Amino acid sequence: MKICLFNGMSSENNIEDMIIKNLDKHEIKHLKLRKMNIGYCRCCSACSKLGKCVQKDDGFEVVEGYKDNDIIIFLTPIKYGAYSKELKKAIDRTLPIGDEKLLVKEGYMTHKVLYNNKKVIVIGVLEKENKEAEKSFSSLVKANYYNMDWKSYKETIIYEYLKNEEIENKIKSVLKEVISYE
Repeated sequence: MKICLFNGMSSENNIEDMIIKNLDKHEIKHLKLRKMNIGYCRCCSACSKLGKCVQKDDGFEVVEGYKDNDIIIFLTPIKYGAYSKELKKAIDRTLPIGDEKLLVKEGYMTHKVLYNNKKVIVIGVLEKENKEAEKSFSSLVKANYYNMDWKSYKETIIYEYLKNEEIENKIKSVLKEVISYE
């Protein structure tokens, strides 16, 4: 199984290490977005005509990581109920792999994505419990499920105050729900 970890955390942390450790039997591509030069989407629509972004940065590696892997893992701190800016830029830059025509699917505007057979795991990290931020985050993930036409998704929220053992158990649990360990 080929897996790409889009690490949108702003600093080194033990969560990314726990994810990688629990995927040791799989081929993993680890994109540390904080160390990559990824520009914001310019909304210029050039990608819909060219099939690629006109920006000359690490956005190409983001697209390759997305389209070349079976399972995508998004790791992000939850900021105001949303993804980190690093992860948001990366997700926006995957637009060239979609059709410019928008469709409506179950009430959501969606892109017809060329590489849409993805199972996705979204791991959000919060300093402490915040029901409003969690609800907003879940809503965003669900919208991305429709917009990016994922095959399936599983989301989990990890609180920073948990002990390492509790964090690792949550990670193991969500990975086992999505990834085959045959």
